[in-house]
Order: sequence, then C-alpha cells, then structure tokens
Amino acid sequence: MSRACNQFTRANLPNPYQTKTVEDLIKQMTERVVYIRAKVNTKTVNTKTRRGSGIVFKSDDELYVQTCRHVVEEEVEITVIFGDIVDDSSRSTIAKRIGSCRFQDKAIYRLNSSDLVPSCFMEMSDVSDLVVDIKTDKGRKVNKGLVEYDMSGNQYVIHSSIPYSHAVNPAQYTVHFQNGTFAVCTDIGLCSSTCCRLYIDSSLVPKQTTDLFKLDPPWQYNQDWVVVVISFPKPSRKEKRISLGKPYSKDSTTGKEKRISLGKPYSKDSTTIVSAEDFGIASIKNAMILKHTAFTRGGSSGGCLLIIGKDLSSYLGYKSYLGMHIGREEGFDFNYGFIGLINQTKP
Repeated sequence: MSRACNQFTRANLPNPYQTKTVEDLIKQMTERVVYIRAKVNTKTVNTKTRRGSGIVFKSDDELYVQTCRHVVEEEVEITVIFGDIVDDSSRSTIAKRIGSCRFQDKAIYRLNSSDLVPSCFMEMSDVSDLVVDIKTDKGRKVNKGLVEYDMSGNQYVIHSSIPYSHAVNPAQYTVHFQNGTFAVCTDIGLCSSTCCRLYIDSSLVPKQTTDLFKLDPPWQYNQDWVVVVISFPKPSRKEKRISLGKPYSKDSTTGKEKRISLGKPYSKDSTTIVSAEDFGIASIKNAMILKHTAFTRGGSSGGCLLIIGKDLSSYLGYKSYLGMHIGREEGFDFNYGFIGLINQTKP
C-alpha cells in the first residue's frame, strides 16, 4: 500500500462517506496518480523542465497517462515516474504522445513498457470499450479516438486527435468499436487546432460502451459533498498527497467570494460548477469546470479529482465522479478542474 494511502483513512471523510468502499476507491485512484516530467522548449529558454501529475488508465492491456497539456505542451515524449515519493530509486518509463486537446487542457500519452511499471497498474479495470479505431474509406487505420457524451446535442461523439484542418470529408471516416461493429462519420466539428469531434449515429454505439456512462457511485448523494485531490502538489518535494476540500461558491447576496470549509452546510450556488465558456478563461472550452478548495500547488496540475456525494448528471448528461485538476485562479481562494471522466469500475 502506498505511503499516501497509509496517511489517509476513512475517518478523514465526512460521516456519510466513512465506508470501506469509499476508502478503497480513493486508494485505487491514489495508486493510479503518477509524477510527470517533461522537457519543453520556451521562448526564453531552449529547454525547461516542467513537472506535474497524471492519471494512468488501461486499454487493451496497454497503459496510458492523461495529464494537463499546459504542463507538457506538445512534447512527443515525457517521463512517467511511479511511487509516492520520487527519488533516485523510483521506477520510471518513457511515454509517447497519442494526442492532446488545447481547449480541454489535456494530453494523453502511451507508456512504452509495461515491464517497468508496478503490477497494480496491470490489475486495474480496462476502459477499452471507450476507445475506438478511426479508419479511412480505404480501410487504413488512421487514429485512436475516445467516446464522449455531448450534452448540448444529447449524443455520443468521438474525440479524435486528427487535426480539424485535415478532416475535410466526414464520409471518409468510419469508427470501429471494440465489439467489431462500426459507424460511418456523419459530420466533423472543430474542437481545437490539434483535434476534432467526429459525429456518428448514437444508436450505433454499443451497449457495453454506453453502460460505462451509467455507473453508479459507491455512495448516496448528499448536500454535504466533498472534493478529493490526489497529486504531487509540491514538485520540489516530489511527494504524493491526498487533499480534501469543499465546493467553492460565490455569495449571491454580497457578490463576495467565500470559502466553505469542511463541516459547514453546503450552500447551493450555480457558480460552483460552470461551463468552461462561463468560467471565463479563453483557452478552455467544451468542458464543465468545478471550483474547489482542496489543497493544491503547481505540481497538482493533471492530478485526480474525486467528487464525493454530488450528483453531476444534470451538468454532464451522464454519471461521473472523476475529473482532472487543472490549476488555481490567481486573486481568488479557489482551485479548478474539469469533471466528467468515466467512473472507476471494479478490477
């Protein structure tokens, strides 16, 4: 068991969530959070090392890591380091970029070798039913894509790293699912300069895929909901940390920002969860943003968000309690991340 898990127990949670099931889920997600190191070129310095956190997932017995694009920029390779404390004895491997989305501030890399990673990663649940192959009309494999749900259109879409400028004719693409079925692309939408959205007939998405958007959380929904962040908040210390916080809301009567601390009733306020467009940062779009007060620092970007006790389906159109921490809004006492990652299934 990890050091971070040993320092965390269910007693740290509010009473409604002090169950072994919730504690085990937090420990599972803690194991999946890794330390990210990338050497990027900047305008002022030829090479600069940036550090952050990432979340590992498995598809078809291959391991991938998702992190924030602003941490790794467009680097082709990054270093993924395992363990709760990063030092000279830590295991590490190289990961190669699969794709990124500037507007969702996320980047996905494939780990080079499963031989170098801890065994717990190979034991995690497989999300291959969310991953599709995108082929041209000539049958040539083009790229991987992720099935996502677009609440605005009440439909499933395929998020692909094919640049929008290259995706001219929708009918030339077919989307192939893990169960062997496929769907023809009917339209293409711009996401960012590095990716696009492929639209298909949602009725053709297999049931084993759509079922992943309906997984129930291991708790009852409650007004006293909390946010858990798992990350490496201080890159210089290189130590993983589990932090608890509350939703962050704005006092609608005074217009002043306030911090809701643990143990106090949650004041329902629509500013706690907002669309990226309403959040007001031009670089982020096509996502739902959660404001929270859990402890984070620069190295927390790319870390895991767990939203415990809150029903997010009215914001997303499906069930989810997972997200990724992005950053901190300077000038205000809150942090933020995007929500909507698919819920953890039992290994």
